[in-house]
Amino acid sequence: MNKTSGAPIIFEDLKNIREAIIRRKAEIESIQDRIEQIASVGGDQSDHPSYDDYHKARMKQKHVKERLVELQVSASEYEVDLLELNYLKGLTNV
Repeated sequence: MNKTSGAPIIFEDLKNIREAIIRRKAEIESIQDRIEQIASVGGDQSDHPSYDDYHKARMKQKHVKERLVELQVSASEYEVDLLELNYLKGLTNV
């Protein structure tokens, strides 16, 4: 990366990643609500007709959490790049 011209691109990428992190967190909450809803009618029991939906929701939640971690790692990497460029003086949550 060119240390003199890379910051605007990094800021745009970091913005996109932070937006994706917010969306993933909201998606995890939504999935968790669905899991709780299915479990409240006994869907978390393997012999219940809704167990397949429960299992799918749990697997999706696991996948989304893994993606969230990947996004958080990417955001941290961009923040380190910006620190090296000395651009993070006013950036929050770093």
